[in-house]
Amino acid sequence: MWQVLLDALIDTAKVAPFLFLVYVFIEVIEEYTFRNAHHKILKSKYAVALGAGIGIVPQCGFSIVSTELYGKRKITLGTLLAIFIATSDEALPVLISNTAGWTKILHIILIKFVWAIIVGYMCDLILHLGKKRMLHTTTLATPSAPVEATIVDGQAENTKDDHDEHDHDEHDSHIRGCCGHDVEDEKPSTLSKFLWHPLIHTLKILLFILVVNIIFGTIVHFITEERLMAFLSGISLIQPLCTAVVGLIPNCAASVIITDLYIMNGLTLGACISGLCVNAGLGILYLFKNNRHIKENIFIVLFLFVSSILLGMGIDFVISLF
Repeated sequence: MWQVLLDALIDTAKVAPFLFLVYVFIEVIEEYTFRNAHHKILKSKYAVALGAGIGIVPQCGFSIVSTELYGKRKITLGTLLAIFIATSDEALPVLISNTAGWTKILHIILIKFVWAIIVGYMCDLILHLGKKRMLHTTTLATPSAPVEATIVDGQAENTKDDHDEHDHDEHDSHIRGCCGHDVEDEKPSTLSKFLWHPLIHTLKILLFILVVNIIFGTIVHFITEERLMAFLSGISLIQPLCTAVVGLIPNCAASVIITDLYIMNGLTLGACISGLCVNAGLGILYLFKNNRHIKENIFIVLFLFVSSILLGMGIDFVISLF
């Protein structure tokens, strides 16, 4: 067991410097994309594609703020889903720091990005057509009645009172990231932004990686790697379901566990994609916290869960044909 602990410590220490540099680089990207541009780009007709693109950047702020923007109806449901699906949480830093191979990394990024765009635009199109038809039916039924809502980009705009309430909430709320900092702070100090936040992120993920390495090391020690891989191969058909359940956990540990298993070749590509597509970091947690429409929140989570499982199983089925 001491050897298992020592190996886990060594494996974790190896990725520490590179992981820290990755997070510093991520902070630089976030500074020139999310913080300065997200309010403008998410109102354009390219919002879904741009949201999916920025969602790929593994930072804790964007999926959280997107729930705030959706709660105020400043982005569409399709854009929110695209961001959630594209969000990789800590998967990419773990993949990069473990030198998993650029082929694996590119496959995950490309699949998640394309799927996020497809789901996002289809969702907005269906909602837009449905609300347009409902508005047309209402107008024919009551031609003299004033229209209380205006359809803009697939979303129903709230009345003036609702806007005033949302604007008031916007100023009063403080959105916290996974390391406790204010993700909407407009003027963070350079030391805090480019040193402290990356360091906190790195230490948190290193702790998760260490725990996962110890657990897997212990399992392999007692069960042997051959038996473990045989077990995982035996449940390959339901792996996407299992990883999707794990992916629902609103914590960095979920994406770390899924990614580590994939690196160890214990998970199929479809299972990895399934778990990472449903894992939106703290975004889902903040969705239930800030959006008062509980049924809508449940629908969003169920849609992410079911669609991610179907996507993962579909990928594994296609791969099995070759």
